[in-house]
Amino acid sequence: HFYIIDITDPTSPNVINDTITFNWMPGWVDVQGDYAVLVKRGGGSFKILDISDPENPIELVIDDSISDATDVQISGDYLYFACGNDGVKIFDISDPSNPLPVGSDQTSEANFIFVEGNYVYATNESNGLRILDVTNPAQPSLAGRIKRAKPQNIYIVGDFAYVADGEYGYSIFNISDNESPQKVVSFDTPDTKDITVRNDYAYIIGRIYAGEEYFKVLDLTDPFNPVELGTIAYGGHLTNLQVDGDYAYVCVRDEGLKIIDVRIPLSNTRVYSVDLPDALNVTIDGDYAYVASYEDGLFVVNISDPTNPQISGSVLTDNQAKDVAIQDDYAYVADGYSGLTVVNISIPDDPQYITSTYIFDVNAYDVFVSGDYAYVLGGSLATLDITDPTNPVVFSIAGAGGKNADIIVIDNIAYLVGAQEGLKVVELWQ
Repeated sequence: HFYIIDITDPTSPNVINDTITFNWMPGWVDVQGDYAVLVKRGGGSFKILDISDPENPIELVIDDSISDATDVQISGDYLYFACGNDGVKIFDISDPSNPLPVGSDQTSEANFIFVEGNYVYATNESNGLRILDVTNPAQPSLAGRIKRAKPQNIYIVGDFAYVADGEYGYSIFNISDNESPQKVVSFDTPDTKDITVRNDYAYIIGRIYAGEEYFKVLDLTDPFNPVELGTIAYGGHLTNLQVDGDYAYVCVRDEGLKIIDVRIPLSNTRVYSVDLPDALNVTIDGDYAYVASYEDGLFVVNISDPTNPQISGSVLTDNQAKDVAIQDDYAYVADGYSGLTVVNISIPDDPQYITSTYIFDVNAYDVFVSGDYAYVLGGSLATLDITDPTNPVVFSIAGAGGKNADIIVIDNIAYLVGAQEGLKVVELWQ
């Protein structure tokens, strides 16, 4: 199906056309003026529709000459396709009923594109961002490149965002101007997965090489010249960390929860363990650590004495508990295809399942709670009204672009990091 929806009144959208595309499944669409371009899911072909009469779109042409297309954008008289291994392809559509291939750049993979003026910005998880000059669309040329890895987590302190930047270590961004965040500096710490900042210290987990991962502490008194204070190597798969007081709480997926005394030096520190299955993410609230444990649900660990942690309660969720956020007497769990699951933790030793809210087309893996709203990542970004925690209501669902891995919301601004997009700053509503 290809739908055209009248949003003259945004509070009451109305489908005015539903074109059945039969065996041809549209995966991507772009619109400019009187024309829409549909790309077949899985690539291979595209259609151009005349939508000058939205209630009666007319199919002008089907072209089967593209492969592996995953994104499309119309700009002026040209179509730009991201075609995976085949790079970027450009078509002349000055005659929309007769699109003609005019140029291509096949020097690198492209999964997402954005066209602005005479430049095409093409991204790929392995090759980062490539900027192509298409002043002459028949001969696109490389204008610039930013090699990026897979930004995975973000932590914000004041005007600075600290980003766990995959194989490129970690980066610090100045976000005082949200419309133009500027990278201040990057540091090469091996395959950084997660970062938390407390006072003048950064706590980092990452991978040294296959089978060995690390927990590291850096002194950021001078953020441009960090000083490593200590490292602990692990054989397990580290997934997430939180810092509270003198202790760091690290999820080791195949070993459970590790509690590390981060008082310096680390060389002779004590590490305390809680055996848990599939420990993915942890959130600290008072004397308790709440651990999302995939198919085993949510575990509550009493850490009133961090040197002697004890599992005090647990509750199964409907799907796969991947992340957890705490506010007041409730735990909000990113629960895979069950969306957002709410657990009453007013008695932490006896957590009670309350409800799950299904979110269309969202496989929830990250959640952030602020005030009356929960923000859930799962391919798209979903905002839920949790004024009544026992009955969350989906407020909005928006495409977030790329494979975003983490989200933080401050006031009306969402900060997202992800593999294709790096750091993205989004105004949620005006």
